Amino acid sequence: QVFVEPAFAGADQFSVTNLVEEQNVGGVSINGQPGQGIDVVTLSGYVGKPILPFNGTVTTCVTGGYQIALRATLSADYRVHITVNNTILQGSPFDLTIHPQTQTISLGTPVAGLVAYNRWTYYAVYFDTPNEGFVVEVVKTDENKGQPWTYVRYAAIWEDIQEPEGGIRTEYPTARQSIYCRTCRIHVPPNKGQVGFWYVAVFGHEDDSYHIVTATKYSDQALLPGEVKTGTLSPGHYAYYHFTMVKESGFQVRASVTTEGAGELTATLKKDSWPTVDTDTSSVFGVALRSGFCQDCIVDHPPTFLAAGSWYMSILAHTIPVDFQVALIEFQETDIVFGAKPNELSLPLYTWGFYTFTIDPDVDPDALQLQVIPSQAGFNVTTVLKRSDHPISTTDSTFNTEACTHC
Repeated sequence: QVFVEPAFAGADQFSVTNLVEEQNVGGVSINGQPGQGIDVVTLSGYVGKPILPFNGTVTTCVTGGYQIALRATLSADYRVHITVNNTILQGSPFDLTIHPQTQTISLGTPVAGLVAYNRWTYYAVYFDTPNEGFVVEVVKTDENKGQPWTYVRYAAIWEDIQEPEGGIRTEYPTARQSIYCRTCRIHVPPNKGQVGFWYVAVFGHEDDSYHIVTATKYSDQALLPGEVKTGTLSPGHYAYYHFTMVKESGFQVRASVTTEGAGELTATLKKDSWPTVDTDTSSVFGVALRSGFCQDCIVDHPPTFLAAGSWYMSILAHTIPVDFQVALIEFQETDIVFGAKPNELSLPLYTWGFYTFTIDPDVDPDALQLQVIPSQAGFNVTTVLKRSDHPISTTDSTFNTEACTHC
C-alpha cells in the first residue's frame, strides 16, 4: 500500500496550501476575508484550501521488487508512506518534493509572471559560454503589499526560503538571494558564470505579485591605455572591463557620466578577478581602489610593482539611467636630473605625473629647491614631494607642508 500526505512541517508554507483561482465562490466573503472551508484568500482572487492526501498504486511486483506510481496534481512537499503486508517498509515515510513547472526564458527578453502568496514560481535561463556575467531582475507590476523575493541557483532549483543561511556562505554566487524588495536584482560577475541552466525562484512574500522577470547578460570589454569606451547603464546594473598593465609606472581609470544632469556611478577595481559587488575591491598601501557615488569617478594606482598584472573593473549605475565613458591612462614615470635646466612636461586633467631625481650620496647639499610652475595662467598643478617612494595621495608627503598649486 502507498499513502501520500502533504508534509505539513517545513519552512516554506506552499507545502500546505492548495491555491486555486475561485473569485467570489467557494465561501469567500464579500469583504475579501476567508469564508467557510477557505484557509487563505489573496488580493488576486486566489484562495487556499488544504492539500488532501491520496494513494499511490503498485504497478510492478516481481520476485520482491516493487514499482509504484504517484500522481500529484499540486506542487508541494509530501511524505510517502509504504507498507508491505501491513508492515512498514524500512525508511518509510519517504520525502518527496513536486516542484511547479519551470518556464524557460531567453536572455534579454522580459517575461510576465505571477507568484501567489506563499508559493513559488520558477524560471530557467541557459548560458552556452563560460565566464558570462548577468543580472536577474524581477520587477513587481501590481500595487499590493506583496514582494517577489528572488533566488538564483546554478544547475538546481531553490527549494526552501531558509537556504540562503548556508548557501550564501558556501556557494556564492551559485546560490544567491534578493529579499525585502519590490524590484529584486541578483548579480553574477563574469568570473562566476558557468555553462548550463541557471534557475530563478520567485517566492510570494506577504501577498501575490504580478511581475516582469528579465535576465540580462553583462558586457565585458577590454581596455587599452589611452582608449575611451562608451556605454549606457540602467540603475542597479553593472558594466565590466578588464586590462593588463605590463609596466610598473602606475595608472588611472576614470568613469564619467556623460548624460546631462543627474546620475551617479561607482567604479570598483580589483586585481586578478572581477569584483563580485561594488565594495569588493583591491587596495594599495591601505587605500581602497574604489570611487563611489560620483559623476566623475577616478581611481589612481601609484607607481609600484603591484601595478603590473591583470586588472578587472566594475561600474555600477545609481538612481537613473546614464550614459558614460571610461578611460585608462597609463602614468608616465620620468627621471629628471638634479640641478638640470627646466623640464617642459604636460599632463591630462586630473591625472598624475610621477618624477624621480636622485641626489648623489657624496653630495651633501645645504638645501634644495624644487619648482613646479604652470606654463599658462589659469592652469594649476598640485605637487607633493616624498623621499624614497612615490606619493600615493596629495597628502602623502615627507614634509609637513600642504600640497601646493604654484610650488
